[in-house]
Amino acid sequence: MTGGKEEAIAVLKIRGMSDSGWALRLRRTAAKLDGVLRVDINYILDSATVEYDADKLTSAQLRKKLAPGNHTLITCQTDSGEESKAK
Repeated sequence: MTGGKEEAIAVLKIRGMSDSGWALRLRRTAAKLDGVLRVDINYILDSATVEYDADKLTSAQLRKKLAPGNHTLITCQTDSGEESKAK
């Protein structure tokens, strides 16, 4: 933890990522969320790793905001071990 922030990491397993345009849209959406510190995309693992300030943002909010319309968010696992299925 740095600077009084409660930093957390969520790994979003996403089905259907296929191109760099998708990653750009995800990064732009994440940048608009207060509390997102960093986003890393891994096409091979179909995942996005999001570092965020847990004092400003919850994993539930991440799931809701970052699951793109025609892609399926499968799970969200945080560094605290929380794992949940997207609806």
